[in-house]
Amino acid sequence: MKNIYYLNDESDINIVGNKFKNLQVINDLKIPTPYACLVLQDITKKDILNILLDFEKPTIVSIRSSPNISMPGMLETILNVGFNDYIADKLLLETNNFSFVYSNYLNFVEKFVNLSCNINKLDYDKLDNVDYINLINKYKQEYLNKTKTLFPEDIETQIYLSIKCIINSKYSKRCSYYIKANNIEDKLSIGVIIQKMVFGNISDNSMSGVVFSRNPITGENMLYGGFLYNSLGENIVNSKSNNYSISDIQNTEQYSLLEKYSKELEKYFKKVQDIEFCIENKKLYILQCRDLKIAKKIENIVLKDMIRVGIISKNEVDIDDLGYIEVFDEKVALGKVIGHGIPVSNGVLVGKIIFKKDDILDETEKYILVKEYTTPDDIELMNKVHGIITTKGGSTSHAAIISRNNNKVCITGISNMIVNNEYVLFNNNTLVYGDTISIDGNFGNVYMGEIPIIKE
Repeated sequence: MKNIYYLNDESDINIVGNKFKNLQVINDLKIPTPYACLVLQDITKKDILNILLDFEKPTIVSIRSSPNISMPGMLETILNVGFNDYIADKLLLETNNFSFVYSNYLNFVEKFVNLSCNINKLDYDKLDNVDYINLINKYKQEYLNKTKTLFPEDIETQIYLSIKCIINSKYSKRCSYYIKANNIEDKLSIGVIIQKMVFGNISDNSMSGVVFSRNPITGENMLYGGFLYNSLGENIVNSKSNNYSISDIQNTEQYSLLEKYSKELEKYFKKVQDIEFCIENKKLYILQCRDLKIAKKIENIVLKDMIRVGIISKNEVDIDDLGYIEVFDEKVALGKVIGHGIPVSNGVLVGKIIFKKDDILDETEKYILVKEYTTPDDIELMNKVHGIITTKGGSTSHAAIISRNNNKVCITGISNMIVNNEYVLFNNNTLVYGDTISIDGNFGNVYMGEIPIIKE
C-alpha cells in the first residue's frame, strides 16, 4: 500500500480520510488551496526529503490529521513547521515584520515542545521583541532538558517528529475518551497532511475564517460565519476570540470569490458546506471543507431550495415535511430575557446551570454548561450536558462546532454574562449551580427560569 498521496492522486477515503479527500476535491475544482500531500504512519525521513522537493522555498508547513473516522477537534495540529533561526532571519528581511515572524516561530516551538514533552504552555500576554526570542529559547531548553537532545533545526526532522506527535495525540485524555465513547478503537487509522502554510496573520490585508455555504439557523442561501483580521486559523476556532461577521466584508472581491467557491463545493457535495479559509495579502485560499450538520427542519428548507436551483433532483432525497422546530411560548417569555448572544445551534432548552464535571449529580436531569469558553479538553463534560452557553466565541468557535455536531442547544458570545466556577452574572441577576434557565438556540436569548416549549 502507498504511504504518500498527492492532491492529484487517486485515493480511497477509508485510507486517506475525509479531510484529505475533500482537499483533493477542492484542488480538482481548481479552487485555490495550498500545496499538500498526505502521509501514512510508516513514513521515513528519506520520504520526507523527497516530498520537500515539491514545496516552495523557504518551506514552512502545517501538519494536520486526516483520520479515516471523523474526530472533530480531538487530534492535534502543528502549524509553522520549518521555522528556525535562519528562516526567521530570512523572513524578517523579506517582510520587515518582527511580530509576524517571531509570533509564528514561537507558535511552532511552543506547540512542538508541548506535544513532544507534555509541557504546559507558559503564561504570557503581550510580548515585545526580546520576549519572543527569550520564550523560544526557553522552550528549546525545556526540550533539551526533557529529551536530552537538542531542539531539531532541520525541517525534515521537525516534520518527522511532528507527524509522530499528531499520531500520538490519539492517546491524550480527550481522544481516549472520544475513541472509547464512539467505539472506534479497532477501526481508527490516522493519515497526516503536510500542507504549505499560508498566513492570515501577515498583514492587515490578511485574515483567517470559517464560513458555511448557507445559514445553519434559518437555511437562508447566503454565506454565514466569521473571521479575524491578521490572525492564524487556529484562533478562529479558539473560543477565546469574538469574531467579525463574514457580512462585514460583503462588498469585497474576496467575499465574491468565497461565495463562488462555496457554491461550487455545495454543488459537488450536495450538502451545506463548512469551509475554512485564509486570505494572505488579499489572496484567498480554501484550506478545507466538510458537510455541515443542521437541524432536520432547516435541512428540509435547504433541500427544497437545492431542488429549485437544480443542485439535486426530487428523486435524490426524501423530504420529511413533518420536521419541526421547538420554540418558547412568546407570551410567557416576554420580559424574562436576561442575556443575548449568537445563536449557533437550533432548538430550545430548559435546564439547570452547571460549571464543571462534578456538578452533574443526576444523569436524568437536563443540564446547561455555563463557561467563559470551551476547549477540546472539555469534550467529556460537553457530551454529558444538553446545552452550552459561553461569554466568548462566535458562530465558528469550539462550543459552536461541538454543539452542532451533537445536537446540543448553544449560544456563544453572550457579552453581558460574567462567569466563574461558583456563579454567573447577567447584569444585576446572580445565578448559581442548579438554578434553572431557558436558552434559545434559534434566536440567542437566555431567559430566567422555565419557559414553556411549543412546536412549530
